[in-house]
Amino acid sequence: MTNYQDMNYTEAAEELKSLYDSLNVTCNISAPIGQVDGDWPHVAFTLIFQGNRAQFSTPYKMGVGLFEIPKKNIWPNMTGNMEHMLYAIQSKPHAQYKDKQLWADTIAEVARRTKQGPKPAEVLATCCADGIEAHEQSFEDWAGTFGYDTDSRKAERIYSECREQYFKVIAIIGKDNAEKLAELARML
Repeated sequence: MTNYQDMNYTEAAEELKSLYDSLNVTCNISAPIGQVDGDWPHVAFTLIFQGNRAQFSTPYKMGVGLFEIPKKNIWPNMTGNMEHMLYAIQSKPHAQYKDKQLWADTIAEVARRTKQGPKPAEVLATCCADGIEAHEQSFEDWAGTFGYDTDSRKAERIYSECREQYFKVIAIIGKDNAEKLAELARML
């Protein structure tokens, strides 16, 4: 396995992008959807990775603070509520807003109109890292590593999903490439 330990963040990100581009993998990203889980407003996507032999899809969520907000509202046809929310976000970008769903929906609309979203190379690398961690550890060890309660059904479900994800990634890019991507993901 290649040793990426001496790379800084920028070098690792460039190497990751280069490796991803060489894999002959395509990725379709769904339209952004504003969601709120508990008290967390975010934008949800589904990424579908397609390789020569297989494909798999994975959900991906980005917090509302990860999107670049335009300085002015330059878009026609926004709903009145969204337009007001966008103005509020532009005026106070670090504020916490009470209507979390409207906040998430507004940021999802910003993401759609500005074509912002997840980077497929980074998402695939994270899938590799998560899958390998679950594949190489028992549930109890994995739960301890990630701070989950070993008595949690939710943790067990996440662990199983990560293990399944490992085999889906391997089917698309092979074990060696998955290990390389996982190592680079740990550098980011």
